[in-house]
Amino acid sequence: MNHILLARVPISCQSFKVQGYTLVELIVVILVLSVLSFTAWSKMTDTDSKARSAALASFKANVSATANMAKSMCLTDGGCNPNTANGINTVEISGQTIYVHFGYPVGWRDGANAGQGSIHGLLDTAKFKIQPAMSDSMHAVYYLESARNASDCRLTYQLSNTNQTPVMTISTENRGC
Repeated sequence: MNHILLARVPISCQSFKVQGYTLVELIVVILVLSVLSFTAWSKMTDTDSKARSAALASFKANVSATANMAKSMCLTDGGCNPNTANGINTVEISGQTIYVHFGYPVGWRDGANAGQGSIHGLLDTAKFKIQPAMSDSMHAVYYLESARNASDCRLTYQLSNTNQTPVMTISTENRGC
């Protein structure tokens, strides 16, 4: 009567196959995801730089349009002589007295009301700040506040000393945007 009860339980000799990924497959997936995330991150940071460069270009167009508008106001104003230098003449624009140099607004005016009476008083400079130490009546230097390097993301408004062509030039530097 020594029968073993196990005889009734079927014993399978098959091994269980574990389903899943091997370590090599997991490492390959992690590497691929790393490369994709690095590529996306570099594209995203480049987009920020392009946006700041575009803001600088937009500000340049704004400065140019404002300066040319002031010149045309001077040409149509009987009291403003567009052939006089050094900010002796003035023109009234939007309730502001603007000093002009050969018809173009002067770059910067120091004093208690710094910037008033110059092109700075006519501009919307929300994202841009002037560098007063580098600006005078013949030129104004603005930089983009959100730039990585303010000295390399700037706009320079320059007036010439004589009534030569061009009297007014606007240049930008966007290496540090």
